[in-house]
Amino acid sequence: MTAIGGANIWNPVSLSGEATPQGNPSGQTFEPLLRRDDTVMSWGCEYGKGIFIVLDTGREGPDDVKIVIHEDGSSTVTVNGVEYEFDREQTQNLRVRVDDNDRVQVDDRRSGLEKALDPNPIQVFEYPE
Repeated sequence: MTAIGGANIWNPVSLSGEATPQGNPSGQTFEPLLRRDDTVMSWGCEYGKGIFIVLDTGREGPDDVKIVIHEDGSSTVTVNGVEYEFDREQTQNLRVRVDDNDRVQVDDRRSGLEKALDPNPIQVFEYPE
């Protein structure tokens, strides 16, 4: 598992928004990999599908989210002017959580063949009701 920014921790959060602290008998909570204002980057899991990087824009106020998938498969996700860079491997394991007030734009600059082979390398999902 590749750590981001040298961090060797992960926060097991399911995509449904519920914590899944498996293998944590002490009840200890894991710190996020990165926190800026209301935006949090952490590890997450989806049952049966593996572990992902989750970039959570938070629920406070509307956010402006721009996702650029570069020709080489890497990506830049900008949340309210703050850029988060991901290499190709990280992009393939990236989930962006938004709320219904956020404005999300996706600019996929990959070739037509790359888009056909992997149409949604970054999953964007909203908080559950």
